[in-house]
Amino acid sequence: MQSFARLGLVPELEPDTDFSYVDGVSRAILLLMQPEALQNEIFHLLNPNLESMHRILTKERLGHSVETLEFAEFVDALAEKFSSGESRAEIDKIMLHYGWLESAQIQTRFEIASDRTVSYLERLGFTWRAMDDTLVERMIGYAKQTGFLDIHSDENHEF
Repeated sequence: MQSFARLGLVPELEPDTDFSYVDGVSRAILLLMQPEALQNEIFHLLNPNLESMHRILTKERLGHSVETLEFAEFVDALAEKFSSGESRAEIDKIMLHYGWLESAQIQTRFEIASDRTVSYLERLGFTWRAMDDTLVERMIGYAKQTGFLDIHSDENHEF
């Protein structure tokens, strides 16, 4: 998210990003700890309501322009910026996150299956909230407040 904001570019992709908010994760953990029948089980906690970065990172929310590009155009723009030496740290982070740095190597792709966990949680009365405008505004506001989305900063802010 930070790298896209700093680049001022984001690809238009299908929803692929999990935003598991801390109060939801903690509530889910507490619920899964209680039933005796669920002891010693393995659960994968993630919000199944995925979101797209291009819907989150808008000018209205960030206060500066982030251009949404079709994927091929986004890759071309990254290549152009990289060739010119511009924003290399941000491009490296994006390439690392999406697994593009190891494209020449054979790799195993992992997909976390959380359907069983989601089903258990629903039976316990918990449903993951999809990202809505209120949650996005709160997340972006906090990210700005902490300097995480400071487009001019070179510091690494981690949560």
